[in-house]
Amino acid sequence: MNLNRPLIKHQAKGLISGNVFKLFVIQLVVFICMMGIWEIGATGYMRSVFRYIVPFVQSIEDNSADFDDFGIDDDFNNFGNGSGNDFYNFGADENVQGEPGSDFYNFGAGNDADYYADSDYYEDFFFNFASLMAVFWLVYTIGFIVYILLSPLEVSLSGLYVSFARGNRFDTGSGIKTVFRNAFKNHYGKKLGLVVLRGICVYFLSWLFIIPGIVYLYSTYFANQIMCDNPDISPSQALDVSKKMVKGNRWELFVLNLSFIPWLLLCGIGFGIPYIYVWPYMATTNALYYENFRLRRCRIIYISLRIIWLLI
Repeated sequence: MNLNRPLIKHQAKGLISGNVFKLFVIQLVVFICMMGIWEIGATGYMRSVFRYIVPFVQSIEDNSADFDDFGIDDDFNNFGNGSGNDFYNFGADENVQGEPGSDFYNFGAGNDADYYADSDYYEDFFFNFASLMAVFWLVYTIGFIVYILLSPLEVSLSGLYVSFARGNRFDTGSGIKTVFRNAFKNHYGKKLGLVVLRGICVYFLSWLFIIPGIVYLYSTYFANQIMCDNPDISPSQALDVSKKMVKGNRWELFVLNLSFIPWLLLCGIGFGIPYIYVWPYMATTNALYYENFRLRRCRIIYISLRIIWLLI
C-alpha cells in the first residue's frame, strides 16, 4: 500500500514553517563546501578558456570574410581589357614595363598580408590552449577529489533532517556544527565508503542502458539515513538494508521525485531564489518518507514474526 504523498508533503510544510531560512543556510554551507572548488573553480576557469578562444575564432572568421572578398571588384571583370600587354605584365613594377616586378612573387603580401596568419601565431595559440586545458583538468580533478573527501557531509546532512523530522530542534550554528561533527568525527571512513561504493555501483550500472543504474539508485535511496541511524554497520550493509526497505516501492519514490519537478522549474524561472524554500521542503519530505518506510518495514517484520509465532 502506497503512502499518502499529499499528506506527508503537507506535514513537511508544517515542519519547516518558521525554520526555512535556518535549514537553507545549513544546506547552503554544505553545498558550498562540497561543490565550491569543483563547480566554482572548474567552471570559472573554463569560462576563462572560452574568453581566450573566442577572440581567436572571431579573428579567423573576420579574416575568412575578408579573404572571400579579396580582389572582388568591378575591375576584376575588366582584367586585361586595355592593352593586351598588361596581361603579360601582371604584377610588373609600374616604372619598368614588360618586366615582372617583385610584387608578382609577393602577390597579396602588401597591405593584404594580414590575410595570412603567421604560423607562429597558430603554434602559440594551440600551445597556450593545451596548457589552459591541462590546468583546467587539474583544477577539475582536484575539485572532484575534494568533493569525494567531503561527501560524508551529505550523509550527515540526511541524518540531521531525520533528526529534525523526529522533533529535534536546533539553531543555525549548532546545526552546522552537528553536520560537520557527525561527518568527520563519527565514522567518517564508513560514510565515505558508503558514498564511494554507491557512486561506483550507480556509475557502472548506468552504462547498461541507464535503467539499471536508476533502479539501483532508488533501491539504495535511504542508505544515508540508515548509516546515520546505525553507525556501526558497514557501507554494504547499509545498502542492503535500504534495498530490503525499498523493495517493491521504488516506483513510489520515483513518483515522489517527479512531484517536485514544478518546484524545480520554479527555481529556474526565479533565478534560484525559490531554493530557499524548496531545498528544506524536499529534504524534510525525504526524511518523513524514510520514517514511514522504516515504520512500514518494521510493521511487516512484526507481522511476519507474529505469524511465525502463531504457526509454531
